Amino acid sequence: MNLLYTNTPGLEEAEANSVMAQLRAAHHLVEFMPWFRLTSYLRFETGSSLALIDAIVCSANGVELGWSRDDKLEAHYPFDTAVYLAEEARMLPDACTTRDGRKWRSLPFIIFHGPVAPWLLQAAKVSTQALFYLGFHHVYAARMMMFHIEAAVKAHHVALLSDYECCGLLVRHEMGRAQIKPALKRKHGRSNTEHYNAAGDRRKLSDWVTFSRDREGLSNDVALFEQLLSRDATETEMHKFFVQHPAILMEARGRIPLSHEINFTEPKNQKPDFVFSSILGSEDGNLDLLELKGPGERLVNRGFHAGFAHKVHASINQIRDYQRAMHNPTNLEAISKSLGFSPQNSRLAVLIGRSPQNRTDASTFDIRKREINVEIVTYDEIFESQMCQL
Repeated sequence: MNLLYTNTPGLEEAEANSVMAQLRAAHHLVEFMPWFRLTSYLRFETGSSLALIDAIVCSANGVELGWSRDDKLEAHYPFDTAVYLAEEARMLPDACTTRDGRKWRSLPFIIFHGPVAPWLLQAAKVSTQALFYLGFHHVYAARMMMFHIEAAVKAHHVALLSDYECCGLLVRHEMGRAQIKPALKRKHGRSNTEHYNAAGDRRKLSDWVTFSRDREGLSNDVALFEQLLSRDATETEMHKFFVQHPAILMEARGRIPLSHEINFTEPKNQKPDFVFSSILGSEDGNLDLLELKGPGERLVNRGFHAGFAHKVHASINQIRDYQRAMHNPTNLEAISKSLGFSPQNSRLAVLIGRSPQNRTDASTFDIRKREINVEIVTYDEIFESQMCQL
């Protein structure tokens, strides 16, 4: 799951970091948003329309009174602040959507709070339609927190898939996966339902794509991935696999994978295989570039001056050329149109080959990787990021 996490005043930074660490340890992608920025981000900032979020999680179980930086006693009102944020989210217009057309106001807004009067809690539930749970900071509470979040996201996905069908998208459930595909003809070009607004959907769907998966779906993805690796599938086959199952690269890289999203003006018709943006869209201003090669490619050559194989060097040159194109003024319009923002920085990576099994080759590979500013990722690393979840 992709989670936007915030906390209200009165919660210590260490406690908030602990919550996020526990969520990330459960293989969820989590990004922090200060509570005082949340409303303006959702309503006004371009980045919110480029984000990919499953739920907003708010910790509101901080202390009611605390000391300010100038040693003055001040009231924090954590519960009231959380209710205000949830009310603001529910009042967002339909045009405020994530990059896949989900309305921000319909996303699960989950509040973990301290003790509060029953009548106040009931009034908050009515005014916000948020989900409220009593939250404490210990191991058992962390497990319960994840249980509540996963249940809320699952229920939201069920409702969203139903809306997709109403809008003319094809939906199928197969081997633990919920997948979607564009129909030959949409029922309504600008469909607008309770959870989905087609006008905000930036995806370029052309084939079946996995929208969500359960444990069975994860297991089947791992099995299919292993089959592709065992027969040294081609670069094209691996690219198609990652496009159809976007969670694999998203979980491995911690960012949103976008396939062939940018088409450079100069050099003409050149497209990075994948670019990766934050799950909060343009929030951090960074864009990762990834060049994809096949799993059967050789990584190192042996000899007196052992080092990267020719294909690795060529891939490094290619991804650096793409970085240079990102900063070419001629391409600024194409980049901004494709991504919805102009990235300030770009980090480079190449996905190629299998991890060396020979000790000498592995040593050479590790030494050469440390000498360059391009990250060399092997398919075994991506595969392991899925295996560790089983």
